[in-house]
Amino acid sequence: MEDSKFRRYLIIGQIGGWFLLGFIIFTAEIPWTNTATALLYSLNFLFFMMGLVYLQYHLLLPLYLKGNWLLYGILVLILIFTFNFLSLLSDQLLIPYSDPEYGSDDSIESIIYMLPLSMLVVLGSNIYYFVEQWFVKTKQSAMLQSEKLQAELNFLKSQINPHFLFNTLNNIYSFVQTGHENASPMLERLSGILRYVVYDCQEKTVNVTKEVQAIEDLLEIYKMKNSRQENITLGTSGITGHFKIAPLVLVNLVENACKHSDAASNPSGFLKVDLSIADNNCTLYISNSFNNSRKLDEDGGVGMGNVIKRLDLQFEKKYLLEEEKSGNTYQLQLKFPIDKE
Repeated sequence: MEDSKFRRYLIIGQIGGWFLLGFIIFTAEIPWTNTATALLYSLNFLFFMMGLVYLQYHLLLPLYLKGNWLLYGILVLILIFTFNFLSLLSDQLLIPYSDPEYGSDDSIESIIYMLPLSMLVVLGSNIYYFVEQWFVKTKQSAMLQSEKLQAELNFLKSQINPHFLFNTLNNIYSFVQTGHENASPMLERLSGILRYVVYDCQEKTVNVTKEVQAIEDLLEIYKMKNSRQENITLGTSGITGHFKIAPLVLVNLVENACKHSDAASNPSGFLKVDLSIADNNCTLYISNSFNNSRKLDEDGGVGMGNVIKRLDLQFEKKYLLEEEKSGNTYQLQLKFPIDKE
């Protein structure tokens, strides 16, 4: 279901619920007074119920979700009594009662009389919230699975694209023909990357050390295309086997940097990758030079688009992604929460 259609159904559901409540109040009051008074009373009560529901929905319900159940219960009861009192006061000020006896009951009794219905409305809104969140989580889970599979396919078709794959195989072939010492190591590195993509990336999360190994293999292949250059580096800190990560997120970013960097052909070029884990947060920093005469993709290529979509689904905006281009230098920093096994 598309997001806009899902949101539209939620809005229609809320409108339908309020209309049903207003109709129930109207039909309950019409036997005791005239139509105009019953309509005005039901609209007035509905207005205050909407204020009660949306205030507790957005301000008090988060307390319950954080475990502050007692505080939530006390504040909800105070809010219910306050809105019922305001609703009763509004009735007495605004409604021109045709029956002198109508509305002359004791205010406290009237508030207590409206209390069960108010609590039922609040309970209904909370049930609505949890049902909505269940649908949202289910939708996000399905989208995340779909994006994961699509990202893996795009990695084979685009990120490890034909140009990269054929160029690497051609280098290996050339090294084999000339008896170059890099032939066997390059083939081993390429085999490691393909093994990681085909087998390990079938899971929702992988051990972070496997992602780091794929990054190392990728950079080593890049370095061996011409010679082992010192201007292509990978630094790590805090990387242990206790952390899990969504596969290919970091690899795609590093491969994107390799695709645009001129470090392998420019003696003064560079490609620097630093990856660290601290306080249950993972930080990736990439800095690389590029040739200004060669136009960079505006959005960072297919890999960057996939990474951003997966980050949105995986972390619900709880991540930081910053990019900067200055002169012939491109810098990227990604920070996101990471889970332990």
